[in-house]
Amino acid sequence: MADDVLSKLLPFRWREIEIPISRMRASLAHDLVEHKYWGVDGARVEDTGLAPMRFTATIPMINGLAAGGAEQWKSDLYTNVLRPLIVAFSRRDNGLLQHPEFGNIACKAERLDIDWDASKRGGADVEASWVETNDDSAIRDVLKSPASAMGDAARSLDVSGADIRSLVPKAPKYKESFESAMNKIIGGVDQVGIKSKLFGGRIDQVVYRAKSLGEAATRTKSALTWPITHAVEVIKANADELRKALARAGRDIVIYTTVSDTTLAGIYVIVGGPATSMTELIRLNVQLVREPIVPAGSTVRYYASAIA
Repeated sequence: MADDVLSKLLPFRWREIEIPISRMRASLAHDLVEHKYWGVDGARVEDTGLAPMRFTATIPMINGLAAGGAEQWKSDLYTNVLRPLIVAFSRRDNGLLQHPEFGNIACKAERLDIDWDASKRGGADVEASWVETNDDSAIRDVLKSPASAMGDAARSLDVSGADIRSLVPKAPKYKESFESAMNKIIGGVDQVGIKSKLFGGRIDQVVYRAKSLGEAATRTKSALTWPITHAVEVIKANADELRKALARAGRDIVIYTTVSDTTLAGIYVIVGGPATSMTELIRLNVQLVREPIVPAGSTVRYYASAIA
């Protein structure tokens, strides 16, 4: 007989309401873009990042059910729990979903369906779904202000580069466009193992190329080159802020070794928190998701807490 590993999991809870579940599902997907060409079979598929995790659960709001060992919900589910759940689900702000396997995850409530069946006289069945939300302020700041300003300036330099070369044939010309170089910087912010020094070097490279093009524009002494001069100044002004933002986003990875058999939820209780979300823990330790039990002696990677 197989071990009852599910009895060791955390109870299911949305916000402050603990509820029973008869079935649950977690979905992890990639956001893919398919580039197709006329007359060419297949497509070149580009991975633009991981989509937010989605969670669904079947909730039996039936009076008289008995709670499990780790559960504390009351047996009068339909009478006294269904309506508070509807109220909690109707809120638009973020809430904590306590997933039995993955622990606490910040989510937005997505959909709630209630089915009444004449054959079930004790209440109703509820289907609910949630979507993980990422409010990482460090990454949001990187994408919002200095990076977006530098990205706009980079595109301007690409457009204006041809104009200056018509005035100064010896103006520097690079194989990689400014926009492409900036996209590599922005696109790597949320990848596992980001290194601030690596991206700092890429920022320096963009600034150096922009300054070289700006100096060539200055030598022309032409009013027609003002878009280039302006774009160069924008890149220079925002480069330091972008370095600081990337340094905030770059986090050290710490190793933890499990001392006894446990679950991913148990590991999250020990190493998770503000520095490492459950989704990040999964991304750093994909091998741990393959089995329900994480054996003693397993190596776990997680992000170190920032030191103020």
